[in-house]
Parts: sequence; C-alpha cells; structure tokens
Amino acid sequence: MYTLPAADLDLPGPLPLTFVRQYSSFASRRDIGLGYGWVHSYAWEVEVKATKTVVWTNTGTWEDFPLLEPGQAVQGKWGWILRRESDGYVLDTNEGVWRAMMQSDDGTRFRLTEEYDRNGNRIKLDYQDGALTQITDSVGCIVRVKATPEGRIVSLSVRNATARRQWIDFGRYEYNDLGELVVATDADGFANHYAYDDRGRHLMVENVYKTGLVFTFHYDRKLRCVESYGAYPGKADPSLADGLPKTLSDGTTPIKGVHHVKIGYHPDGFREVLDSTRLESYIANEHGLLDLADIGGAVTVATYRDDGWIMSETDSLDGVTVYQRGGRGDFTQHTDPLGRVTVYERDDNGLVTKVTDPVGGITEITRDGRGNVQVVRDAAGGVTSYRRDGRGLVAAIVDARGSNTLLSYDAEANLSQVTLPNGASWQYSHDVFGRLTARTDPLGAATHYASSDRGDLTSERDALGQITRYRYDGDGYLSQLVNPAGAITKLKWGGLRKLVERIDATGHRVALRYNHEAELLEVQNEEREVHQLHRDLNGLLVGETTFDGRELRYRNDQLGRTLRVENGAGEVTELSYDAASQLLERQLYDGSSESFAYNQRGELLAAKNAAGEYQFERDALGRIVREAQTVRGETHWVEVSYDAEGERVGRKTSLGHTEAVERDLLGARSRTLLDGQHWLGHTSDALGREVARLLPGGGRIETGFDPLGRVARRRGLDRTAGEPTPTGQPDWLGVRGRSVTVDTSYRYSSDGELVEALDQTRGRTAYRYDPVGQLLAMLPEQARAELFRFDPRGNLHESDPEAPARVYGKGNRLLQKGDTAYRWDDDGRLVEKRIKNGGAED
Repeated sequence: MYTLPAADLDLPGPLPLTFVRQYSSFASRRDIGLGYGWVHSYAWEVEVKATKTVVWTNTGTWEDFPLLEPGQAVQGKWGWILRRESDGYVLDTNEGVWRAMMQSDDGTRFRLTEEYDRNGNRIKLDYQDGALTQITDSVGCIVRVKATPEGRIVSLSVRNATARRQWIDFGRYEYNDLGELVVATDADGFANHYAYDDRGRHLMVENVYKTGLVFTFHYDRKLRCVESYGAYPGKADPSLADGLPKTLSDGTTPIKGVHHVKIGYHPDGFREVLDSTRLESYIANEHGLLDLADIGGAVTVATYRDDGWIMSETDSLDGVTVYQRGGRGDFTQHTDPLGRVTVYERDDNGLVTKVTDPVGGITEITRDGRGNVQVVRDAAGGVTSYRRDGRGLVAAIVDARGSNTLLSYDAEANLSQVTLPNGASWQYSHDVFGRLTARTDPLGAATHYASSDRGDLTSERDALGQITRYRYDGDGYLSQLVNPAGAITKLKWGGLRKLVERIDATGHRVALRYNHEAELLEVQNEEREVHQLHRDLNGLLVGETTFDGRELRYRNDQLGRTLRVENGAGEVTELSYDAASQLLERQLYDGSSESFAYNQRGELLAAKNAAGEYQFERDALGRIVREAQTVRGETHWVEVSYDAEGERVGRKTSLGHTEAVERDLLGARSRTLLDGQHWLGHTSDALGREVARLLPGGGRIETGFDPLGRVARRRGLDRTAGEPTPTGQPDWLGVRGRSVTVDTSYRYSSDGELVEALDQTRGRTAYRYDPVGQLLAMLPEQARAELFRFDPRGNLHESDPEAPARVYGKGNRLLQKGDTAYRWDDDGRLVEKRIKNGGAED
C-alpha cells in the first residue's frame, strides 16, 4: 500500500531539491528517519548483506545487486549501475542524476550523502550519529533538519529573507511511542494525521487529509492491503451524487466511501480488484509488473525482457506496439500498431543524438562533453543552438532565423533577465525560496506576487496597482478568489480533491456531483437544472440527459473509442478507426459520410465529405504547405511558405492572389506585400505588438496599449500623417491634426472590463457590469441607452420597459421574445421562428 506523495519542501535550482514523502507498507519494518514505513526523496540507501548488496529506493522498494569489491561496477535491473568505491557506493539510475552513498556507521548500511548531475550541481546531506542533520541544495541554501534522539526528523527548516532571517518550518513531524509518524504539519499550519494498527506491525490504517477526508486501510495476515476507502466521518461526502449504488460491484459489500476497493490475491500473480463499478483482473510477473490487465473486459497484454523493461503491448483489439531498447533500457525504436517506425540513435551515455520519424524526417542533436544539448537541427534543416553557463543553465539561444536571446540568472540560479533579439529585456525577481516575486516587462510594467510560507500564491498586484487575492484549503486547492473590484468567487471541494461547487460574486451556484470513482455524473446549473452523464462500468460516457431534456447516447469499443452517437432526435452517426485510433470514417445520419487519410506521422492528408474533397501537403515538420479544396468539380488551393522558425512568410492562391511577409527579429511583421504591388508597413513595440500599420494608400492605423496589454487607444490617419518612432508607442501628444480620421480611446475597470470608449465622432460611451462581468448597460452619449439584466443562468433580458420580454425554457432555450416565438427540435436545433404581425402570425 502506498499513500499519495506529499511534497513538503521544494527549492528550485540547477539541481532542484524536493523533499517528498510517502508511506509504503513494503517498508513497514524500516525506519529511515520519518517513522516506520515512511520514505522520502533522499531515503536511498545501500545495505550490504552476507550474499548480496541491496539498494533501497526512495519509494520503499529495493533492488538486489551482487557483492562488490572496491572499483567494481555492475549493471542490474532497469539499467541501473552500482559502483563500489573505497568508502561507499555510487548509483547511476540512468536519469542524469548520480547518488553517492558514503555515510556508514558499521560498514553495512550506507546512507545517501550526495546527489549530483552531469554539470556538477550537487545536493549534499550531512549526518550526526546516523541522523540526518542538514541538506545543502545546489546553490548553497541550507535546510536545517532537527531530529529526535532516535534519529527521526522533527522539522525541516529554511531561513527566509526578512531582516530577522527567521527559520521557516516547511515540515513538522510528530511520532508516537512506537516510532510511527502520527502528525505532519506544513508551513501554513495544515496537518495530516495518521493512525496505525494496534498490533505493532506499523501498518497504516488511517490517513487523515488536511481537509478532513479519511482513508482507511485493511490488511490480511500476510500484511497485504486488501481494502481501502475514503470518507468524511460524521458527514456526507459533498462530491457524491444521489441514488448511487449501496454496494460494490459484487452486489454484497457495502460501499464505505470514495475509491472503495477490495483486492483479492491468488496464486501465480493473479489479482482481482473490485470497486463500485467493475471487477478488474491482473496477472503480475517476477518484476512486479503486469503481464495482463483485464479492466472491464478490455484486455492488455505485455511482454518484457529479463531486466524488466517492457518490449511490447497488445491491446484488446490485437493492436500491437513494439519497443526496441539499448542495453540500459533506452528506446532505440518504437513501432506502433500500424507498423509506423520511429528510430532513436544515442551516444555512449544513452542520450538521444538523432531521431528518424516514420516519414523519414531526421532531427539531429549535438551535445557537449557533459551531455547538454548544444545544437538541434530539425527535419527541415532549421538550426537552433544553445550556450550554457557553468551550471548547465541556458545562457543564450540562437534560433533558426539567427536571432539571439540572452538569459541571465541570480546567484541562486533563478532566471533574472531575458533579453530578446530586439534588445528588449524582461526582468524577474525571486525570494530566497525561488518563488517569483516580481516580473517587469520591457516597457517597465511590473507585476508583483506574494506567496504563503507553503508556497501558495496569495496575491498578485498588477502594473496598475490592482490586487487579486487567493485563498486555499488545506490540500492547497483554490477556495476563494477576490478580484481587484472586490468580487468574490468561492470554490468548494469534496471527495478526493474534486471540485463540487462554485459560487460566483452574485451568489449563484453551480454544483458538480460524482460517483464513488470520482467520475462526473451531474452538473447542476444556477437554477438547479441537472445535466446528467451516464457511464458504463469502465467509466466511459454512454449517454447524457441535457439541461433541456435531450437524450444523447453513445457506444464505445474496448479501447474507449466512440463508435456510435445518437442525438436527441434519434439521428445516428457511426465512427470507425484504424489500429492507431485515427478516425477513418464518419457515417452520418442522412446517409452521407466523411472519410479521412493520414501520413505515416499521423497527420491529416485528405478528407472527403458530401460537399467536396480536401487535400493537404505538408513539409518535413508536418506544417501544411498546400491545401486544395474541390467542390462541385472545381478545385481551389492555397500554398504557404514559412521561415526557419515556422512563421508564415508567403501565401499564394489558385485565384492569383499572393502575400509576402517580412519579419523582424522577434518574428513580428515588418512589411507585407499583397498581390505583388500593395505594400503594408508594420511597426512593433518592444513586446512585438503592432503599434502602427502603414496602409498602401498612405493612411495609418495606430494602436496604443495600457500597462496590462489592453488596447488603450486606436486611431486612423490619412496620408498626411507622419510615421511614429519605430521602437516605441505612437506619439499621442499635441493637438490632434486634420490628418486624424478615427480616434477612440478606451478605459477599463479594476477587474478588466471595458467601462468607457471615447470616440472623436460618436462621443463617450459608458458600460456598466454586474459583479461577474455581465453587461448591464451601454450608455452612449449620442444615442439611446441599452439596459440589460440576466437571470441566474446568465440568460439575457432587456431592462428597458419598452423592450420585448424574453422567455427561456430549460437549457437556456429562447422560447419567446416579444411577439416572436421560437421552436426547437428534439436535438436543440432551431426549426421555426414565428412572428405575430397585427395579431396574425407569419
């Protein structure tokens, strides 16, 4: 039995430090510093026994190696290589991180003392009397570890950046007299509680989440978990729909909570798992992996090589995926159920240097002596190169068009500056824990962020000083959002981290309900109308009853693909697929069909329906370079060309039209030539946004933005206007000259709604909204006001006493507007609009 991983501490860096813990019943007899059964990210150990060497992992499992002499190395399962040093061991798990286990009190148990990567970044662990006392991350930040006299961790602390430099406890841990972890408290004071069996076997029987959800576990005589479920003691689970089954799918076992399962263990690795909807069967092998999985009748069979790596998978419709691997298990070839082959070439370190796709497109990767990527040449010949600093962090990128982007970092390896190819720079600031505290764009607009001690984002102050605030539950899920205008949105959670309710700023409620397997069954709208989702025993959607009463039906195959769709009017569409699950054909209810064809990469090449035929040609990167449509025997086409970065630079049509585009260093348009004779000029700001467009006849369109990137002003000028400064915003200063033909400025509310438009011709127009952003009034200075209101479902009604009344039915169907009546068919399509004129109907 495993609990879900819990991350108590996360410090970024060139080699991130992440302290994640979880309980494993496999480790119930071991105590590595968090109480019996608990493991964590740095719980790697080597234990030397009489006949073998055992490597204990950070998940509570182990792998056996032979006894080694100093200087000797051996490869074991999963391609892991264990090397014996004079004073300990080094483990290479073939993932770019090496683990040195050198600390030992008696020469038989070697604890993790260092992790390091190919760039020499290191995390170091210190011990005293066998107890972990300190972790130093890859940038020198110290994690203080306090321990009990028995060596169990009491707290993990890091100093903050305030003037007093206080130690922040990211994790606090309490134990009972048996050495079992019973309370774990995070940096914001939220706590998990744990209980164990009363027979001293250190088997967890209760896991109490920070939200009050309790998972209970039962075991057999062999200490195997045979049953588990989650419930809220003393109250109903708000995530559950009404009318759910009272028993598991065996028809006899009472359901005790969400994710309730019973596990049956049988000889020869055969296992059965029973939940509220189905019976699942599995056959495990000597590697602890699955040879066969039967999930509700959908059977998957796998084969492995001797070191445990999977070599093939056969699905329930006999589609076969085949893998070829190198000596350490790295992919060298992948063949899908259609026989399409992707080939990977690797260097002596197992790192990919070349990929050949099923069409023959080749991507080549050049690496430095450490294995870092230096150059990537794509299948179209585009080359992107990277320069790195001594820590392996990317310091410069030269893209395929030759544009250079520079990146800088602070002493803690946090990104501090990005200089774009046009010279504009983004600035970033971080706190001592590596969390983003400020971001400043090239024009000086700054956004500031604040976080709780745990790391939850608590507020965001934008470039105009407007603040959005956030609140979270114990599990770190958003529970409340307050926008800059003070409007509050609340979210409620139930089950195992499932959203069950949203209450908007007007108090209107939308609810979600699930079954015991956390599969969505109901959506309740603001008027308590219900949209139901009907599922089969595998959780696949087989039907829906919509808000407006339509009945939709679906049929799926054993791979979960939809084969048949029946809409509310009883009209049926049937779908078919190939072995790789690509849609091949749709047979529509009217007798017509749609068909599709793909290339070896799975990209659409052709489509055909009753209206016509459509052909797509693609380049080596899969981008469409030609699209042809044939309708009623007449073919029209569009051809497209791209630059090395994939931006469109040319377009040509069968009607003789052309477009040629010149782009700047950021890829933004600088000039556009239409049909070989009409030039448009484009001026962009430091962010790459178009701020001026020069039209072929000499006119101009200019756009200004506010610090949040919203359009603040737009004006049109005739051919007498001068050009703005190319690198900045348009010059709005001075008296507007005769050349200005259109001039409109915009103003926004603190929550981002447009509240005013000031136009030189139409004058001022004001806009008013309700707390959720629905438009209540448009108040033009030179025209009649338009007033609106909304029902709880968001349906529009005019508020003007003389306006026609609206009537809505279930599912937001408009039934009547004044003297106009609307009729809908059984699938919700408008079929009739009837208008009364002088008492008569048209």
